[in-house]
Amino acid sequence: MTQMFSLPFGSWSTCFPHWDLPVSTSPFAVHLFGQGPKDQAELDFATTVDATPKTEIHVHAEAAVPQSFYDMLAPEPLPGVRPSSVVVDEEQPGFERFIECWLNNSRRLQSEDHIELLGRSFVASRKAHNIHHSEVHFSPADVSLMRTRRSDLGAPLSFVGAIVAFCKGLQVALHEHPTLDVRVIIDVLWLTSREQKLGMLGELYELHDDRSCQSPRGGPLIVGVGLGGPERSEGLHTWSETLAACKTRGLLLDIHCGETATADQARYACDVLKPHRISHGIAGAPQWIFNGPVAACPISNLFTQRHTGPLADHPARQMLTALPTVTINTDDPLLFGTNLTLEYVALRRAWGLTLEDFYELQERAQRSRWSELLGA
Repeated sequence: MTQMFSLPFGSWSTCFPHWDLPVSTSPFAVHLFGQGPKDQAELDFATTVDATPKTEIHVHAEAAVPQSFYDMLAPEPLPGVRPSSVVVDEEQPGFERFIECWLNNSRRLQSEDHIELLGRSFVASRKAHNIHHSEVHFSPADVSLMRTRRSDLGAPLSFVGAIVAFCKGLQVALHEHPTLDVRVIIDVLWLTSREQKLGMLGELYELHDDRSCQSPRGGPLIVGVGLGGPERSEGLHTWSETLAACKTRGLLLDIHCGETATADQARYACDVLKPHRISHGIAGAPQWIFNGPVAACPISNLFTQRHTGPLADHPARQMLTALPTVTINTDDPLLFGTNLTLEYVALRRAWGLTLEDFYELQERAQRSRWSELLGA
């Protein structure tokens, strides 16, 4: 890989200085998309993708801002926290490392003011990467409910207060960037009880039409409910009606499914919950667990080792052909040292993806937006 440094094209950061997310220099990331474009054709491809206004329908706000945002909140290293934010390393690769990195940054969100700044930073990052429409997962349970279980994560914040603060940050930033649109999916997490889900959803319903959570583009900022984190199959029938009620209230149901569960567990979740859209969906491939819109995140699956083979053999490659509703998304770009343009660069290297494929995938993403799925 040292040859790349002798090429005249420079690093990704020098070719695209407006990018705000650091590009990881880990060997794993270098294998996927290098430290810079390998030839003129790749640079031209990346330049075109970068310059195109894009849609992304699966990304997490907490992991789609620059690391400098978190460092600003807590300039000094936190006790017991490793400094690296990149998920894959030689000491502890995979999903466990991903959760550790997520929590390392989450600890720094210690007030509603911090959450508001998160919303503003997320929109600024979207601007830097020319992503004009985003459907972003936000996890207020991580700074509220989960902190009642683990004191090391900080003092619990208000579930409602965190949502309102995040929406306030989005509103301010969207007024500053009138070409961008952001809609929010509130993750109530797989690893919560039916009673806890009921409590969070009850509070969320009251906010759905509240003025504090309206978009400058019209309509609600909060458009959906999600289930994030490690998947569970037990007890699904006891709270399926709870989540079904979201749909009757005009909310999208978008669940992480087929990422950490087996194919049978994931298929059961789809059958019971009947989501509008799922994220990941690779369990049991190529016998697909869901035929509706699937927000695939192939590089995420490699970093978290949910797919342990090479990118060339990732199930999403077959899914793109078999299922006309599959899209490509980053999931957690900060923690993987990537961004949406580099996702497509990596797929070009591994799958031979063309610009025509990129345009087709972006059309799919637009057809998979919340407004299309809900007829809003």
